[in-house]
Amino acid sequence: MNRLRQPSRLAIPWLPILAVAMMCAAYFVLLFSMDEAVRPPWGGWLGVALGVLGGGLLAWFVQRHLRKLREGALAENATRDAGQWVARVAFAKHPERARLLQAHPWLASLDSTSATPIQKELDRWYAEMKSGLMDQAQVMSQEMERDLQLATEFQQAFLNRAYPEVPSVYIDGRLRLEFNHVYRPAMAVGGDFFDLIAIGTDCAGLFITDVMGHGVRSALITAILRALIAELTPQARNAPYFMEHLNKEFCDILQTMPSTNFASAFYFVADTTSRIATYANAGHLPPYLLNRSRAKVGKMSLPQPKSVALGLLDTEKFSGETVRLHDGQTFLFYTDGLYECTNPDGEEFGLHRVEKVLQQNIYKSTGDILKAMVVAVNEFVRGEPLADDLCMVAIDVTTSPPKNGG
Repeated sequence: MNRLRQPSRLAIPWLPILAVAMMCAAYFVLLFSMDEAVRPPWGGWLGVALGVLGGGLLAWFVQRHLRKLREGALAENATRDAGQWVARVAFAKHPERARLLQAHPWLASLDSTSATPIQKELDRWYAEMKSGLMDQAQVMSQEMERDLQLATEFQQAFLNRAYPEVPSVYIDGRLRLEFNHVYRPAMAVGGDFFDLIAIGTDCAGLFITDVMGHGVRSALITAILRALIAELTPQARNAPYFMEHLNKEFCDILQTMPSTNFASAFYFVADTTSRIATYANAGHLPPYLLNRSRAKVGKMSLPQPKSVALGLLDTEKFSGETVRLHDGQTFLFYTDGLYECTNPDGEEFGLHRVEKVLQQNIYKSTGDILKAMVVAVNEFVRGEPLADDLCMVAIDVTTSPPKNGG
C-alpha cells in the first residue's frame, strides 16, 4: 500500500535573505572603510534605514512563503481527508467486504480511523443528500404506482365490459352468440387484449392481439390499437378489408416511434343471419373449433396466403376465409401465453396439453372449460409466475335462449 504523502517541510527563502544580508554588509564595509573626516554624518541613519528596509523585505518574503506553505498543507490535508472518506464510504458498501478484509487486513483502518472535521462535514453532507434523494425517489415511486394502478384498472375495466347481445333481439330457433373470456397479465398491465365489436343487430366481430413484449410499453401499443379499432368500426363487417386498413394506420403511427413494434392479430366476424363467419389473420395462432355434437376438437384453417403481423409492412394484403355457423359450435381464441408457460423444470405447457384439456371437458359449459384450462396451467407451472400474458376468448354458437330470458 502506498503511504499518503506528508505535507512538505518548511522551505526557507534563502535567496532574498542572502541578498538583503549582502546589501547591508556591503554598505557597512563601505561606510566604515572611509576616513572619519569624510564619512557622511547621515551614514548611521542610512544604515538604520537599510536595516529596517531589509528586515521588512525579509519579513514580507517569509510571511508570503509561509502563507503559501500553509495553504498547500491545508489543501493537501483536505485532499487526503476527502480521499480517505471516499474510500471509507465505498468500502462500507462493498459487496465483498468480508473477503477483502480477510485478504487485506489493513483495510480495517478505514473503519477505525477517527473522522477529521472535513470528514465529519462530508458525512453530514452525504447523509443530507442521501435522505433528500430517498425522499424524492419515494415520491416518484408512489406517483408511478398510482399511475400504474390507474392503467391496470382502466385495462381491466375495458376487458370486463358487458358482452354485446347478438342478435339484439332473440328469436326462437335463430342462432345466437355467447361470449366468455379469461385474461391474466404477466405484469400489472399487459400487451394481450381483445375487443368485441357489435356490428349491426345480428353480427359481432372479435379482435384478439398479442403485442410484442409485455408490461407498460406493450399496454400503450394496445391503447393505440383500441383507438384505431374504434375509428374503423364502420368497416368492421369486412374482415380482410378491416385488417388491411388497421395495419396501414398502425404502421403510420409506428413510423414515428424510435423502436420496433408489432402485434400478431386475428379478426373474426360472425353473422347470425347468414350463418357465416369470415376472418382474417395477421401472424396469429389458429383458433380452436369445438364441435360438441361430434365431440371433436379441431383447429380453424388459416387464410392463404399467410400474412405477417400488424405493424411490419404497411402494404401488406390480407386474405379472408369463411366457416359456416351452426348450433353447438365453440370458437376458442388465445395468445401464446397459454401454451408457452413453463414449469420449474423449463418444460412448456404446449398445445398438446391445451387440446387434452379441451377434449376432456368438451361437454361442459364454455365457462367451465376456461376454468379447467386455468386450473391445468396453474397445476403445471407449480407456482412459477407467468412469463407472458394469458388471454382466452370463447364464442359459443347456440339456438338456446339467453339465461337472463332476454
